[in-house]
Amino acid sequence: GIWGLGAGLLVFMIGSGVDPLLATGVMLSIYSMTRLDPSQSENVWLLGYMNVDHRQYVKRGFPYYWACAATAVIVNAFLYFI
Repeated sequence: GIWGLGAGLLVFMIGSGVDPLLATGVMLSIYSMTRLDPSQSENVWLLGYMNVDHRQYVKRGFPYYWACAATAVIVNAFLYFI
C-alpha cells in the first residue's frame, strides 16, 4: 500500500523533482488496485462470508480495477503534468 513502501516511493519521487501533486495523485490512483488483493483481511472476511472463491473475485474484478486506476493516472497526468 501507499502507507509503507509507497510512502517511501512518494518521498523519492518528490525528491527527484516530480511535482508533489502529480506524485500524490498517481500514488493514490494506483492505490485503488490494492483493493483487489484477496489476502487483505476485509476481503478474506467478505469472500468467506459470501462463499466466493478468491480466484473468481480477482478474475472478475481485475479489468474494472485496472481500468479505474489507468483512468485516474491519465487524469492526474493531464491535471498536473501536461
